[in-house]
Amino acid sequence: MIYSTLFGGPNGGAFTVTDGLAVSGGKIYIGGQTNDPQLPTTLGALSSTCVRNQPGDQTCNGNASQGFVAEFDPTKSGAASLVFSTYLNGSVSAHGDERSQVFALTADTAGNVYAGGFTTYSAADGFPATVGALQPTCFLKFNSECFTNFVTKLSQTGSLVWSTFYGSPSGANGGNNNGVVAIAVDSSSNVYITGARMRRAIFRSTTASRRIPAASRLSRN
Repeated sequence: MIYSTLFGGPNGGAFTVTDGLAVSGGKIYIGGQTNDPQLPTTLGALSSTCVRNQPGDQTCNGNASQGFVAEFDPTKSGAASLVFSTYLNGSVSAHGDERSQVFALTADTAGNVYAGGFTTYSAADGFPATVGALQPTCFLKFNSECFTNFVTKLSQTGSLVWSTFYGSPSGANGGNNNGVVAIAVDSSSNVYITGARMRRAIFRSTTASRRIPAASRLSRN
């Protein structure tokens, strides 16, 4: 055994589930979903808290899943092995049950990590979406919630580089609600994503401002 750790908060009534895994440069990246308001987070990372419907609630936001991303350095031990950890969620819950989930991760050689998943948080709810990105706002669907995909780039310390929603312009409920399930980055920092109910796409990773339908691009050598 080279490295092994438990990861979650001390709340026995909450859950933390890993859905995505990536390894790059000797570092380990995980992402997934949690409803634990005491998930370990690090200084300078994107988000250190989750919404609670009541101050004394033992789970996040009506027991709804909240996305998270964490990086580990297996050459270190104890708390020092946690490089960064952050929620990937919103900061306001208009309906009391908004959620987010990270399904896919990848990392580049500089240590930036790219997360893809699903959210019902909108930009107005505080979900991170950057100015100039492909979709800085989501198309509101059922109950004025998003029900859409997202792609987010985080730095080596877990701070936000860029983030975009990625959903159907039609706004039809259920059209694109399965999340980004696979993500990759190439040597030119282009980011590729795919999902169950979405077209494959490619983003320029500096701002996520450009999208090129990728069916042909992905098939080339």
